[in-house]
Order: sequence, then C-alpha cells, then structure tokens
Amino acid sequence: MISDGEASGSSGWEASGWDARELPGRGRVEIAVSGELDLAAAEDFERALRASLASADTELALDLGAVTFLDSSALAVLLRVASEAEARGRRLRLAAASPVVRRVIEIAAVDGLMAPGDDPA
Repeated sequence: MISDGEASGSSGWEASGWDARELPGRGRVEIAVSGELDLAAAEDFERALRASLASADTELALDLGAVTFLDSSALAVLLRVASEAEARGRRLRLAAASPVVRRVIEIAAVDGLMAPGDDPA
C-alpha cells in the first residue's frame, strides 16, 4: 500500500494531513479516510484509491465520515476514480460523508457520487 508516496507493506496510507485504512471484504474494498483532503494530499489520495480499486471485484466504498476538509482537487480525484470504476464495471460508493464532504458534493452538484439508497450520514 502507500505511505508517504512510496509502496509499503502496511494496510494503510498516511500523508500530510490525512490517513486511510483499507478494509477488504466480500468482493469490495472499503477505505476509511480521515483528516484533510486538499491539493497537497490529492496525488497520494488518488494513488491510494486507484490501488484499492484494482483489488476490488465489485465496489470501492469510501468512508469519508472523518474528513475535516475537502477541496476541489480532492473532489476531482473522487470524480476521476468514480469514472475509472465505472469503466471497469465497478462502482465507487460513498458509505459515509462528513458534513464538510456533503456540503462540497452539494455545492458542486455531483450527488451522483452516491448510489441510490446510500445514506452518507
């Protein structure tokens, strides 16, 4: 997995201001993310999501309930990875979203990141 921008044997990623843990199970991979997702974190965040997507058979579920900041660069990462997931016959789903994340998604009008019936509360 990825730590400080390099491959490592750990089950999580940690970079400037954010942290993620991969929780595999039943053909899907869940990533719980905490901290700030901004321009400084975007490249590592995207690399982590793409690596997890590659190991997911059906779904990459994101728990963003502990994210305290999300800017447009991190939102762009989510949209790119969602598009890649769709192209691979998988889906990116927000399993949980903090109020900050929900607000950014609402303002950007990209509610499609959440599958029907998802409740990111």
